[in-house]
Amino acid sequence: MALSPYLDKYFITMHKAIYFILLTILTTHIVQAQDILYFDEDWQKTTKDKHVYYRPLPLKKEGELLLLRDYYKGGQLQMQGYLIADNPEIYVGDAYWYDEKGFDTSFSQYKNNSTVKQLNYYYPDGSLWQTVNYGTNGKKEKITTYLHNKVIATGYISPSEELSGNFSYGQPLSYYEYSPSDEGVMLEKTIAVPTDPVTKTKEQRFYFITVFWENGNKASETKVAYKPYGGTAEVYKKTWNKEGKFISEKKYDSETPNASYIEEEYYTKNYIATQIQETTPYKNGERYGVSIVYSNNGDTLYRSVFKQDELQEVNIYQNNKPTQKNIYQDSKPYDGIFTDEMGGVIKEFRLRKGVKIDKEFLKEQDSQKILAEGVYQNGQPWDGTFFNEGDLFEILQYKNGVQEGIQRAFSNLYFEHIKEEYEMKNGLRHGYRRMYEEDSLVNESIYKNGQIVSGTIQEDNMKLTYANGKVKTRSQFHHRDENRLLSTEQFEDDIIQSITYFDFSIKEQPKASYTGYFRNEKPYAGFFKLDTLIDDISLIDYYENGTLKYKYSFDFIEQLENYEHYLYTVKTSYKEGQPISGPLYKRVGRERLLQIDYTEGKINHFDVNLFGMHYFARISFQLNNNILSISGGNSPIAIKAYQADQSIIADLYKDNQIFRKGQESIQIKEGSPNSITFYYIKDGQIKTFATSILPFMDEDIDHNDLVMKLYPMFPMNNTTDMQTLLNKFLNKFETEDLEETFEYGIGENFPFKMEDILTTVEFDQNGAIAYGIRPIIQPDGSILIEGIENGKIKKKTTFKSIPELLKNNKADFKKFEHNLLNDIN
Repeated sequence: MALSPYLDKYFITMHKAIYFILLTILTTHIVQAQDILYFDEDWQKTTKDKHVYYRPLPLKKEGELLLLRDYYKGGQLQMQGYLIADNPEIYVGDAYWYDEKGFDTSFSQYKNNSTVKQLNYYYPDGSLWQTVNYGTNGKKEKITTYLHNKVIATGYISPSEELSGNFSYGQPLSYYEYSPSDEGVMLEKTIAVPTDPVTKTKEQRFYFITVFWENGNKASETKVAYKPYGGTAEVYKKTWNKEGKFISEKKYDSETPNASYIEEEYYTKNYIATQIQETTPYKNGERYGVSIVYSNNGDTLYRSVFKQDELQEVNIYQNNKPTQKNIYQDSKPYDGIFTDEMGGVIKEFRLRKGVKIDKEFLKEQDSQKILAEGVYQNGQPWDGTFFNEGDLFEILQYKNGVQEGIQRAFSNLYFEHIKEEYEMKNGLRHGYRRMYEEDSLVNESIYKNGQIVSGTIQEDNMKLTYANGKVKTRSQFHHRDENRLLSTEQFEDDIIQSITYFDFSIKEQPKASYTGYFRNEKPYAGFFKLDTLIDDISLIDYYENGTLKYKYSFDFIEQLENYEHYLYTVKTSYKEGQPISGPLYKRVGRERLLQIDYTEGKINHFDVNLFGMHYFARISFQLNNNILSISGGNSPIAIKAYQADQSIIADLYKDNQIFRKGQESIQIKEGSPNSITFYYIKDGQIKTFATSILPFMDEDIDHNDLVMKLYPMFPMNNTTDMQTLLNKFLNKFETEDLEETFEYGIGENFPFKMEDILTTVEFDQNGAIAYGIRPIIQPDGSILIEGIENGKIKKKTTFKSIPELLKNNKADFKKFEHNLLNDIN
């Protein structure tokens, strides 16, 4: 399919890049008299009888610029573009390339920071094709396209890169290729208002993209509008034939696709359409009907049949006559002879009812050199060589349906650099296996009957050496740097003897590497990675005589950026397998990491680290001088718990200032000032529980704060020992249910569960009812419900019994509550 000239820049080949550098260097001849420079196929200077390209001299001069034009041997324009005369490696404006028939092939766009702010480009016959005007920032402001010496399109680009007017075939991109002239260019800070007209309507700003036929008639026209809140959207696309007859219109402004329309692509010369390249019919937004691909001389190449966007069949033509019919199912090859184009190579194969048969060829596209040729039987490779595209590009040999002989793998589709070569016998590795880097041998090994006998092999980021069929060493390398060694293991008779690490350091024992020795495949002496701190961060265990003596760790928050090489700064001492001093780490699910600190074998501190998708929090528990302090990493809230006569009470702090003093009993007399009474259902009866208004109901406290969620458990009446309390907290955080951990205090200090609460009544500082819903049991067993605000009854209703009150999940009671809250009469 034809590409817009403003998209073609992405497809300029390395050949063109090299060519452009060479030709600019040779422009030193421009000051000479009329002459011609000749070049061979590699753009090396040559003689007239051997040339493939030529360049007439002198080059046309425009101010300090030169217009460079090169030609094929037959006289067809090969490229045109501008250079700076005094520095010909600097390109200015646009550069265009053409094939030997004059059709457009590619395009590059550079800024124009020269004093020549209008650049002209020409048709092969020398007539004016395009004029481009540039602003002081070196970018395009206006593009005018000519055909037969008449203006056919004028497009405008504002300083903010908004388009208006009409652009021939394609719209300019905001991207400009790098040029040395861009360095040091000062851009204006103010944006000038364009003097050129801007196409506008009352509602929208828009522009057009138009393709013209050689005779000046329109081939297609696309209207593009700017959206009110940014971005653009196509409004419609119309197409016409060469004679100006209207073909179809595709509209984009409706949610329902057009009933039918036709998409066309074109062969272009100077981006003027000369011939249809492809035409495809659409119905209800899907390909439907016969799509035709033409050669640039108008001959039919392919006729493809689509139904509801699925490819049904392809008819291949030669000399305008059908020669091959291919059938597809689910848009995939099913029956016929097919060709896959893959970069510089093509694969030809035959299918019968979805099964590969006969020969398959892999060829170089240009030279037609055969790279692989094999025969299929029952849909499987049977005899010959076959191409297998995986992580590497392999050429595999088969005989009688199994791999046999030398197999090769390469790094690319051009089969330039071999990566691996190995021998197979009866479908098993048998013989040598060689691995290469940049065509140099790096590893070689020997196999027998599918098993490795000796040598070195590389598997992903692991390198293994073998002798007498047994592994001797296994080295692990970094997954992003294959030359960075992480660890090496030593084996004897396939039994591990030692492991040496190179990817960490221990502060108190700085070394280049750390080794651990095994006995009976168990850690015996030295350093080992046996436990995980979090994700792929390991703890370092140190053993003496088969006994764990130390574990090394670090604060992972402090070393988030040190993931390439961690420094272990914290040591935990062990005795008889138990921690004596230092931290112990424990994972609970994926969201929790506990750090438990020991002193003389007892826990005196632990941290709870909580992880979420975009979330991290830490809660710390510290026991010191029989006072338990609870704090959060970034929380202003803190708790200090201490022993009272028969319980443990806690003071609440905010910003290091005491916010609420602890009390020994949570239950108080109903109706006390600044209190709340809970009405709850238990054993089929309504019961009450009165307590002071808790600080989590205060507006000055964040009730979602994790530390605050722990405060309702105090006072603690079932223990008076602070060490027991610390251990109790730790046990709770070691459970899998995190919500239960934060809510268990309510269950211990209140005689009800949260789901059992029916309603509440709040009392102000004078002991008067400030707000709430009060249920009162009547002598006849009915329940009077009163809605109270500021001491006054606002609404009331009666339920005959508790079962009626609770009916349908308390639906009528909830309706009463809703009406009270919303003051509905």
